[in-house]
Amino acid sequence: MSTLAGLPDRNMIPERLRRLGIYEYKGLYYLNKFRALEAAGSDYIRWDFNDAEFALHNFSHEPKQELYDLYAQRAWQLRTKYDRVILFYSGGIDSTVMLRAFVDNNIPIDAVIITGAFSTNARYSEINLAEQKKVALPYLEKLQKEKNIKLNIYCLDIVPAHKGYTEDWVYRSSYNLVPATTAISEFDKDPFVQNILSQGNTVALRGIDKPRLVFEKGKWYMAFLDVTIGGVSSRSDYNKDISNYMLEEFFYWSPDCPELLAKQAHVIAKELESRFTIAQCEQKFTKTSKFDKIGYGELVEPIVYGKYVKQEIGGKRTYFYVPPAFSGVMNTKSWWFFNAKEELAKDNQLFVQGLLTLKDKIDPMHFNKTPTDTSKMEKWAKYCPIDQRLLPTIGERDPLFGTVGCWSPFYYIKDYGV
Repeated sequence: MSTLAGLPDRNMIPERLRRLGIYEYKGLYYLNKFRALEAAGSDYIRWDFNDAEFALHNFSHEPKQELYDLYAQRAWQLRTKYDRVILFYSGGIDSTVMLRAFVDNNIPIDAVIITGAFSTNARYSEINLAEQKKVALPYLEKLQKEKNIKLNIYCLDIVPAHKGYTEDWVYRSSYNLVPATTAISEFDKDPFVQNILSQGNTVALRGIDKPRLVFEKGKWYMAFLDVTIGGVSSRSDYNKDISNYMLEEFFYWSPDCPELLAKQAHVIAKELESRFTIAQCEQKFTKTSKFDKIGYGELVEPIVYGKYVKQEIGGKRTYFYVPPAFSGVMNTKSWWFFNAKEELAKDNQLFVQGLLTLKDKIDPMHFNKTPTDTSKMEKWAKYCPIDQRLLPTIGERDPLFGTVGCWSPFYYIKDYGV
């Protein structure tokens, strides 16, 4: 199967890959966003995130089941669908609730995987491992004691995954070029993962994500935004059999369980209506770049995950978390990568070459603008001795800051106050 030139039928792409999101331009479908953007030139592409499947569901109908019952239902659904179930656990609230959906309902898990740059001694590697060591591992240890269970916990080292770059690595990578996510396409080569894959039909679950509600003209809608998914989708450019590759699914964002999404959306909409007027909703819950992602999370997380968080709705998070990246590759978690010059000499060079390839082949309109905050830029340059050819110009669009997001169709939830 070749994906280089695009495919004329979405069904020619295996369902297991299609479900993570694919791109369409002029009737051709692409697994990799960069391939689609190259083909589009100065035109726009479309993101197909299970459009046909989600279109069959009436999201305006609120399920009668309780939200936590639906989380359990989703966990059982996955357990019965696959022989082996792996959970990728970050320590964040999305993956925590996914984990608890299994543990609290006595649903077996075959492995819990935590990823990080565990084997490097590069400067600032401790920042990359902050969540893992301060949150994820302590939480799992506490959970095992409280529940009197033994979880098969594995720390997957991402450093070896960075030692296999080739000149065309960007076409096997996500549109999210943070080194922690560009490594994902190599995870299935890890011996631990390979061992589990050999034991039967295996799924690796990702805790993605809270539903994104948008308010327009007095109505609530739910939609999916591709850049929210991070490094999981849009990373395939396979020209060979994919049967031995790791199969991944999203725990929350799945056409197998649209009831879960519908319930989350209705619960969120009703709670937000109790706190904000129509005018305030129009201002706060937009689909534009002015949208406050952190503020939205502080509102929504206690609404849909309240059983497992202590913060009040709209309050500051009461648990440790690493704030979002300054922008794109400019992430404190990535500082180690740019300082591992001796350890990853060739790979660092190929990483740089990949970004230069994107600059050369993709119209700048498809990338986000360089932030105007020069102080943050200077701080990043200080800690990341990056190739001078990659230094962005203030105000210009640059692959260092990620691709412009693509929306799915908007699914109607309800009218305000109804």
